[in-house]
Amino acid sequence: MDSGKRQKAAFYWAHEGGGDIFEQAAGSNLPRIRKAAQDPTARGPVPVIARNETVFADLSAAKQQTISNALSEMTSIRKSIADTGPQIDTIKQTRRRLKAMDPNYVKGQPYPENPQPVKPRLTELLQQTTALKQNARNQRAQAQSSLSAWQERHDAFAATEIKHAGDVGMASLHPQHTKLYVLGHGNAGYDALQTTPDDGVFALTDVAKGLKQSGLNPDFESIRMTSCHSADAVKPTHFLADPPAIHDGARAPAQTLANALKAEGFTQPKVTGYQGQGINIPPGTTITRRIESGDPNPVKRSTVAKVFTPEK
Repeated sequence: MDSGKRQKAAFYWAHEGGGDIFEQAAGSNLPRIRKAAQDPTARGPVPVIARNETVFADLSAAKQQTISNALSEMTSIRKSIADTGPQIDTIKQTRRRLKAMDPNYVKGQPYPENPQPVKPRLTELLQQTTALKQNARNQRAQAQSSLSAWQERHDAFAATEIKHAGDVGMASLHPQHTKLYVLGHGNAGYDALQTTPDDGVFALTDVAKGLKQSGLNPDFESIRMTSCHSADAVKPTHFLADPPAIHDGARAPAQTLANALKAEGFTQPKVTGYQGQGINIPPGTTITRRIESGDPNPVKRSTVAKVFTPEK
């Protein structure tokens, strides 16, 4: 890298395309899309490279399905927003009729603060309609927020490009100026990844073989693992300054992949792992990690990264 200032080209690597692999890539692209909207010089969404035709087809089908699902959700939410308008109008009409029934109501003054309503029941009913009106307005505001979130997700799905490894020309990727993010779910001390949190297991040794078979330059250096606990040999209770590569015989997944890449003939692989869990839909413009689900204090992913090289 030129004096540390040259931005590396970046791609996601999909060894498998089933499960929610595509959604992982699109979700991680959301902060990049938000940042690019604020800063035109920012990277923007990272494309996904599919290992073979089958993976490409699976990813393409997943992309179309996620876009369709997002559009369906947005249509449903827009309808619920439209429905709140008549609901609020009906409540307002009810309030006007109730006020008209009270001869002591003074127009222009708050109700029920008007002097001596002749029917206490009117006061109770008006209070109920006030609550109904506020509830309808809250529902509309929540629906509008949900609509904005689904619009963002839809845009991320649409903007996440899928490329076939054969069309990219893996051998042409610069070994020092490119980075590959390996997609998949993972666990601490685990020697495989999964296409979903509970299924679709594929070994890290197979990931290394797939990268070699793709024609990737044997001097390629920067591989990064987006999976949960990729830097953890054992599940952590807090973030560590230097997490161990090996714990009681179990290796951090990034260490396992570094070893496997070396065994496949890569001369100087550097595999970056990240402590803790990833977040499917990260907030803001930064990709973050957390110790466990529900952690209220996620941290910037780069601050809990560790680079692993093959064991000697």
